[in-house]
Amino acid sequence: MAIKKRILIICPDGSSTQVIQEATKNWPVLETVVCSSVRESRSHLADSDIHLIFCQNCLLDGSYLDLLELLKELSRDVPVILVVPDDREFAHRDAWGQGVFDIVASPCARRDVQWIIIRAMQHLKARETILRVKTSYAS
Repeated sequence: MAIKKRILIICPDGSSTQVIQEATKNWPVLETVVCSSVRESRSHLADSDIHLIFCQNCLLDGSYLDLLELLKELSRDVPVILVVPDDREFAHRDAWGQGVFDIVASPCARRDVQWIIIRAMQHLKARETILRVKTSYAS
């Protein structure tokens, strides 16, 4: 049996959460965990094996920048997909410069979420392969 890959969804906006969960429900290897603040996400990131994060740019207790700081503090290298309301001007380049893996407009389209998940999982697989190769050379 394959190990489930957990996706953390940090979105106070219920509609984005619903679309992301709907987009993942046909993939039995994916499991979603939902919260609405950076504070709540801390326990999930410390106790769980989170592989991917969808995070709204504005949260109940801060922003995605606070999440990125938390990830650094916990020494976690998890791809972050930023969920940004479509009607706001947002500095995409700045977000990518801060380390965001990708950005999706909210309200999210199911196919966009699925495509981003596929890209992120390919990225994670490639990173695991590189790590295995480096480890085998070190042995």
